[in-house]
Order: sequence, then C-alpha cells, then structure tokens
Amino acid sequence: MGKETTILVQHSDSTTEEVQAIPRWKPPEGQEATGILVHLSNPTVVRQHEPFWSAIPMGVRDCIEYFVLFKNEIMRWFIGATAPQIVGPVGIAQLTGEVAKAGMSPLLEFAAFISINLAIINIFPLPALDGGRIVFVLLELVRRGKRIKPKTEGLVHLIGFATLIALILAVTYQDILNIISGTGPIP
Repeated sequence: MGKETTILVQHSDSTTEEVQAIPRWKPPEGQEATGILVHLSNPTVVRQHEPFWSAIPMGVRDCIEYFVLFKNEIMRWFIGATAPQIVGPVGIAQLTGEVAKAGMSPLLEFAAFISINLAIINIFPLPALDGGRIVFVLLELVRRGKRIKPKTEGLVHLIGFATLIALILAVTYQDILNIISGTGPIP
C-alpha cells in the first residue's frame, strides 16, 4: 500500500488508458483503496500452463504476495480502516463450493491460500497453537533451562484450547446466521 501503481483501464467503447493510482490505507466510506471499483462484465478463466522450472518461482512469488496481503489486512484492522471479516468452517465450505465452480486451478489456489493463512495463524503466540508452545520454549531459554511446571503449561494450553473452540463455535454460529439471512461471504 502507498506505492504508485499503473493500471490499464479498458473503457466500454474498447479504448484503453493507463492511470496512475496510489492505494490508500483509509479510503472514504464506499470507496476502494485506489478509488476504482472493478466490475467484470463477462469474466472468463484463462488456463495457462507453465513449465515446472517457471511454475516453482511463480508459486513462491504468489506465496510472498499472500503474506503481504495478510500483513496489510491485519494492519488495516489495527488502524481501523476495515473491520475483520472472519468466516469459520461453514463459511469456508461455502466459499470453497463457489471457487470449485471456477475449476480445478482456482480451487487448488484457494486451498493453498487457506493453508498459508492457517500456517500464519498457527504461529501466533496463543495457547493451544504451535506459537503458544514456542512461547513456553522461549520462556525456558530466558529462565536458563528452568522449565515451567508441565501442569501449569498444560492448564494454560487447556484454557487456550477451550477459548479457541468457543471462538470457532461462535464464528460457525455467525456463518450459519449469515447464510440464512443472505449476508454471508457469498450473498
């Protein structure tokens, strides 16, 4: 965000024009980050095959771009530009069904995107996640090898796990309400 980018715009009369845009962190209400609303009138999926030696670097580049998008979205939450949009298992299943209609390649990309997001969330320093365990290992290092009592660590992870399950249930409940009311991730 914040870097000037060039956008090629095709108008309805088939003329094209290059436009310079600088994305904003906090756009005015009803506007996108660049002030441009994208509308696909006749979307089509173009299948393009790449050789193995080109596909691997492209995949790595895409993963890095996903990490940047994830970081930017978290930053937008903290500065108040957008509210978190969280879906649970039901919302993910609904989104997966919609993505599957576009074909196998978009479905695999979506699965990779979900996997990357889960990996990032898993390393957050929260009890019951791998990041929570890493915190306890680091505490042990800071304390010069003196371990925290396994019973205490287990209790912390149990509380974290119970909180995580409660959060999943709340988000799943909200997903179901959104589907019933037609305001879910896919209205």
